[in-house]
Amino acid sequence: MAGRFKQYFINTKSLVYAIVIHVAVGALLLVSFDWGPTSLQTNAATPQVEPIKAKMISEADVKKQMERLKAKEQKKKQEELQAKKRLADLLKEQEQEKKRLADLKKKKRQEEKKAKALAEKRKQEVQRLAKAKKEKQRKQREAEKRKADEKRRAELAQKKKQERQARLEAERKAQLKAQLEAEAQARQLARAVDAARGRYIPIIQQKVDRNWTRPSGLTGLNAGVRVRLTPNGEVISATVVRSSGNPVFDRSVENAVLKASPLPIPRERGVNEKFRDIQFNFDPDEKLIS
Repeated sequence: MAGRFKQYFINTKSLVYAIVIHVAVGALLLVSFDWGPTSLQTNAATPQVEPIKAKMISEADVKKQMERLKAKEQKKKQEELQAKKRLADLLKEQEQEKKRLADLKKKKRQEEKKAKALAEKRKQEVQRLAKAKKEKQRKQREAEKRKADEKRRAELAQKKKQERQARLEAERKAQLKAQLEAEAQARQLARAVDAARGRYIPIIQQKVDRNWTRPSGLTGLNAGVRVRLTPNGEVISATVVRSSGNPVFDRSVENAVLKASPLPIPRERGVNEKFRDIQFNFDPDEKLIS
């Protein structure tokens, strides 16, 4: 487009130069043209000049010459108008070209902006998808971890439950065994205590009886007495728990127990403990009554 504009500009310039030249030539012709009497009078007044024989120009020739000049002037104006029109067309075309280029540039900017926006949108979409993928992977890892943790907790809970059940079962068995052993030991101890009472109570009664002083005039009386002893048989206390009905007799029994200390008791462990607190009947008129 710039080349075409340059070519149009050169052609227009040449045309203007041609018009100017034609106008100048026409002006010279008008100046140098012999217009009749005025020219003749000037020449006649000039001294020492040989008279010039001028050719008579007819009115038709003048009219023809004027028509030629008028035609040239009209042609010149027409050419000027054409040149102006071409110049105006050229300028208009130039403006249109500038507008087209501006529109193309604007369109290009819009397309670049649109492409940039599309690229940014695609970039954001890629980033969003990458972020979503990463978030999905993170959630999947967390879900797997939770699942593994839950499985591990369930296994641990099951193991603890089994261990607790096993421990409870073992404790139950141990308790049952201990209970059975305790019951067996209790039965064995009870038998041993019964056997010891059968042996030691008569001996205790005899020793108390030996240390007893019968109150004057009291016969046919007996009383139940409770005796607390140390592991060595020392009497801690003696108390009548079943009275004979006679306070003097009762006091005499308590005094006899205290005087008989220490009392003979078994030394076997367990059996000895059962003799820390004993009760027996004291009847001086009946020997060896337990």
